Amino acid sequence: MKANDYQNRGEWIVDVRSSMSNATIVGEVYVGAPIDQHSERIFLAKIARFFDAQKIPFVLLSNLHIRSNQIDCIVVTDSRVLVVEVKSSRFPVRGEVNGKWARMDASGQWQPYTNAYQQVLTAKHALRDAMNAIRPVGNFYPDGHVIFTGGIPKNSQMTKGDFKATVIEIDQFLSEFRVQGTSPWSFEDWRAFADKFALTRCSVADAIQFQEASEAAERVKQYDAAFIAEYATGARRWLSEDSEQRSALLATAIA
Repeated sequence: MKANDYQNRGEWIVDVRSSMSNATIVGEVYVGAPIDQHSERIFLAKIARFFDAQKIPFVLLSNLHIRSNQIDCIVVTDSRVLVVEVKSSRFPVRGEVNGKWARMDASGQWQPYTNAYQQVLTAKHALRDAMNAIRPVGNFYPDGHVIFTGGIPKNSQMTKGDFKATVIEIDQFLSEFRVQGTSPWSFEDWRAFADKFALTRCSVADAIQFQEASEAAERVKQYDAAFIAEYATGARRWLSEDSEQRSALLATAIA
């Protein structure tokens, strides 16, 4: 990752935190685990700001597992339920509804890439099954969307999806968002669902933060390992002459 990538991410997170702290969020966020993917944090921030600006009450359930299926985000309004698979790529992606997908790497070679359409289709069926196990939902199925937060890369050759699931850029998704739809559950049902799956309620800002403390701790750990690798051998060979010398060295070290 380049240095300016860190700078851009830092500017983005400051902007998001500022906007979220000044906004009156009209929804709730629940997470199954810390969100470590930058693209997922972008999606969460943008969809929350969109709903807040439109005064649309919402519930977002992010980074959770239903059986063996990891789901990036479940978006809930009072009349819609959407399962979202979040993607981001700087390089072209190709793939259709069926079959394998591929993504071009920096050298121009095509490498295997997860079929995101099938991924979100599996996720939405897993959610429906989980809902149906709690209370029958009839012929209801949640909507499915593969959303690219940084735009679909130039020269990509991807399906746009179908009535089961779409593949779309986030700005287009938000501009075409339909408020009306069908949902068999109330917000209270979704709160119970979040509790059943041991999700944690948090603010939007907390959900998208960079976890600076964890990252700082990891950097310190890496520095310590590098320091030991560099100097440990020489340190083991050094022997102090007497206790007075050891005391003098310690006093210098803590001065």
